[in-house]
Amino acid sequence: LDAVLARTSGARRDALVRRWLDAVATIGEIPVARPWCGDLRESDAVRAPTFRAYAAERAARSLARAGDAFAHADPDALAAALPEPERAALVHFDAFPGNVLSDGRRITAVLDFGTTALIGDPR
Repeated sequence: LDAVLARTSGARRDALVRRWLDAVATIGEIPVARPWCGDLRESDAVRAPTFRAYAAERAARSLARAGDAFAHADPDALAAALPEPERAALVHFDAFPGNVLSDGRRITAVLDFGTTALIGDPR
C-alpha cells in the first residue's frame, strides 16, 4: 500500500486511504475465543483474565526495562484509567501501509501479525 499511495493522488488516493482504515478497523471485529487478554506470541507473553490486568502487567514489564527514571510510575494506576472492553478482539498494532497489500483499488491483505499483535481492546 505504501508504494501505491506514493503514486496515487486525489479522490482515488482518498478512497484507498478510507479502505485501508476500514480494513484495519475490521480486524478489531474478528471474534476471538480465549479466556485471556494479551499477547498472541508465545515467547515471554503477557496474558491476563481482563484487559486492564493485561495492561498493568505489560506496563510493569515496560517500566522495569525503562529504568530508574520511571521507577515512580504505578502500572496499576496507568491501567486503571483504561476502559474494559465489552469483548476482547484481535488488535494488530502495526497495520501501517507497509504491512498492507493493495491492487490500487482495494485492500487485498493485511500482513505481519507479529510481536505487537494481541487480544485486547480494539479501540
